Amino acid sequence: MTNDYFNIAFLCFLVLIVGCSDEKPKEKNNSGPINNAVLITTLNYPLFYFTTTLAGDWADVSLPVPGNIDPALWQPSVNDILALQKVDLIILNGAGYSNWITKASVPSSRLIDTSENFVDQLIEIPSDTTHSHGPQGEHSHGDYALTTWMDISLAKKQVTAIARALSEKWPTHEMSVIKKEKELLKKLTTLDESYHAQARKLAGKNIIYSHPVYQYFERRYQLPGYSLHWEPDQMPNQEQWELLNKLSHNKDSLLIWEDFPSQKIIEKLNHMQLKYTVIRPMANKSIEPTLKTNWLEEQKGNHQRMNNL
Repeated sequence: MTNDYFNIAFLCFLVLIVGCSDEKPKEKNNSGPINNAVLITTLNYPLFYFTTTLAGDWADVSLPVPGNIDPALWQPSVNDILALQKVDLIILNGAGYSNWITKASVPSSRLIDTSENFVDQLIEIPSDTTHSHGPQGEHSHGDYALTTWMDISLAKKQVTAIARALSEKWPTHEMSVIKKEKELLKKLTTLDESYHAQARKLAGKNIIYSHPVYQYFERRYQLPGYSLHWEPDQMPNQEQWELLNKLSHNKDSLLIWEDFPSQKIIEKLNHMQLKYTVIRPMANKSIEPTLKTNWLEEQKGNHQRMNNL
């Protein structure tokens, strides 16, 4: 047996041993500042934004997924799992998002499934449906559509689930959490109304989506459309362009991208005289470190681009 094989086996054994126990170190002073180590991990950017907004400065909230990876496809390393086992709370999206967590030996008492209370509203997709998404290649997202937060009414329920979890685990912060929850829900209600208003203007258009990540958005705002499997930074091949040409059969066609397409793609769309816009789900943080924004501001940006059509 090689040393490398032994090291890997030992690390896996360590993960299993640590994870099998729900015991934690001596309880920390949860009413104190961040130095008292209230550690919370979130597994996509919307959850990170919701949690940091609700918790404020008394919790250390993290998003361990690298900025250039779709959090739904992220596979944590052994070290990532060991780090997760040390946190006080792990905020999950649900709907089959981050399914690896079921095999990670993390105590269930530290897991919060933010979609648990609206499972009847999840959108089922064929389990054998696969598609390509960036460098990860062919894959399937599972039995449910994942981007729940793109229906802002569901995002509000996720916020409430996080607020309840924080209040129950750290009751000394309950009043602060409830106050911030009300403020955040008010902002999301305004955002939801704005999406509805812009969607009414697009009613009747022939909508084409660049990627199948808009299921909840389509249903909530009544903007059904055909989903391609295009990446904004990858030039489609001739066959893909021919398909788009068939789909965009009238002047009322609109192509919606999940991120800004490359200049070459833009030039091709302009040549086709096909209107397009960008509605970013923002599952992860921007990889542009100079871009000072957050999830809510990105959603407002989506609304503004829709308004400019």
